[in-house]
Amino acid sequence: LLVSYRDPSNNLITLKNLRLEIKDFNSLPPQNTLAKKLLNDSVSSALNNGIVNNEHEISTEQYELRIRNTTPWFDAWRDCFLRISYNGDHEFLKNYLACIMVVSTSHLDPMDAFAKLVQQQNLQQQQSPAKLPKWFMTNIYKYFVLLHDVTEGEESKAVSVFGDLKQQYGAGNCHLLQINSKRAGQTSGDTDAATNMPDPWRLYVKQSSSTTQQQQESQSISRKESSMSDSLSNLTELIDQELNITTSIAHPLSSFDTSNSDLTSIGTTDEGYDGSSITSASTIIHGACLTLSDHDRIHVFMNEFVTKGLLLWVETNLKTFNEQ
Repeated sequence: LLVSYRDPSNNLITLKNLRLEIKDFNSLPPQNTLAKKLLNDSVSSALNNGIVNNEHEISTEQYELRIRNTTPWFDAWRDCFLRISYNGDHEFLKNYLACIMVVSTSHLDPMDAFAKLVQQQNLQQQQSPAKLPKWFMTNIYKYFVLLHDVTEGEESKAVSVFGDLKQQYGAGNCHLLQINSKRAGQTSGDTDAATNMPDPWRLYVKQSSSTTQQQQESQSISRKESSMSDSLSNLTELIDQELNITTSIAHPLSSFDTSNSDLTSIGTTDEGYDGSSITSASTIIHGACLTLSDHDRIHVFMNEFVTKGLLLWVETNLKTFNEQ
């Protein structure tokens, strides 16, 4: 996303590759044990996915040196650390600038729901001692999204509520997002192309099919270890059985043969916003009811949130800070 804003001196500042971190209001960083595992996995993944031609040579009379041009493992570790670490009281690396409040048009009273969300955010920010999430300043930017399900919601109600929403909070701070133009299981007409559309969230939901496999193997070892203590007379036999089981367990960092048909039954785990693992089937497709038009609406929503809302708020506060 390429956007621009003006600094207090009215100079145009261009931001290249702007990336937003959007998290659930109730999300928490992972616990220390899981955090260490995520850091180790990020480094291992970066080492396995080495960059071609990432080295240059320095030759002398006595020896030759191969020096890497970049350190992808450190970049991966740094990004993972900043994503999962707790924010200190003196730091502002993970203090949020804005809060997006979303209410469905199917709600009995959407305007009342928005008012309660605003109140909830204000109470959370004012509580003492402060709890997560932490905010950049007192008057953060608030953006209001009215979510409308095209196949089930009433369009007249959506238009009416959106008019009240813009009047209450300002047109530039509100957005009507229409989604789910395709019914579940619908394959006829102009939705044939949407049936084979790629998962729009595949790039943002990290999946690992090896996590469930490792958990199952760990449980198998634990059960075997408990059985070893039941009978000392069969110690030799149990040791032999244990060795046979151990040899069939792959190292966590080793690769596995994807041609094995048994792997199709292994579930996958989606890494959640807090680093936790959410078990799901390997065949789950996100956004199955979204069409190309819905994808475009989501892109428009994010673009308007940044260009017509967040950056204008940033410009205003930069001028205020500069005048103080």
